[in-house]
Amino acid sequence: MEIKLENLIKKIQEEGVSTAEKKSAEILENAQKESEKLRKQAEEEAEKIREAAKKDAEHTKANAEAAIRQAARDTLLSLKKEIRSLFDRLLKQKIDETLDENFLKELIVKLVDTWAKGKEISVLVGKIDVDKLTSLVMKELKSEAKKGINIKLDKKLPHGFRIGLKGSDLMYDFTDETLVESLSIFLSSTVAELLQEKSSKKTDK
Repeated sequence: MEIKLENLIKKIQEEGVSTAEKKSAEILENAQKESEKLRKQAEEEAEKIREAAKKDAEHTKANAEAAIRQAARDTLLSLKKEIRSLFDRLLKQKIDETLDENFLKELIVKLVDTWAKGKEISVLVGKIDVDKLTSLVMKELKSEAKKGINIKLDKKLPHGFRIGLKGSDLMYDFTDETLVESLSIFLSSTVAELLQEKSSKKTDK
């Protein structure tokens, strides 16, 4: 009887140990599976975070580069505007300095000889000594041409003069404002080309 009891106890112990071992192995396996699942989830989340951070960094970089390019364009446009304005001011200053009595005399005499050809003409001048100009012109003109020219002061005119046939509304404008406007068109395109050339060279570097 004692032997049977011992065998029974032994059997129960062995079965208990086996069951415990199985249960422990099952718990361990489940824990490993859960751990692997959590690890994969963590890696996936980490990858998502890295991708989002990479996209944000690229977006921020793109925005910064766009802002820098826009600022560079704005600066260049402002510089071009300032340079053109400076050219216009210098051009007007030089024209004003050039349009003195002697220079105007040369222009008027040339126009009378080549364009008027003995016709009566009217000349309006501004901001100049009209008596001195008239004296200089008369000294240069032929006697026939002197009779047909009339030089008057017009205080409303800027530097320079306007010339036209008497009795006609057609007047040719040689004032500083007109000359600056005409020359500025040429200078502006030339300056623009020079600035574009400089800009292209810097970009190539």
